[in-house]
Amino acid sequence: MTQVEERSMVIGATGKTTPEFANSVFTQYSSSTSNRLYKAEMIAYDEEGMVEITGSHVPLETDGRITYLNMDATLFEVQNEQ
Repeated sequence: MTQVEERSMVIGATGKTTPEFANSVFTQYSSSTSNRLYKAEMIAYDEEGMVEITGSHVPLETDGRITYLNMDATLFEVQNEQ
């Protein structure tokens, strides 16, 4: 299947769900939105031939600046600005 389908999933006490969700990619739905910057750091095959994706994300301010780099510019002196 290549299209997005919305369905409900119940995870049992064993940490498993029904077999109908085997071989699927899923996420938890949220109606809220947030700005984030995603970076794929590594894409590789594991021993079983599965694809491993390692990445990171950081929250962004409404103007697109990275949150933890949003420092007060008045605290710094810029030298040799080109």
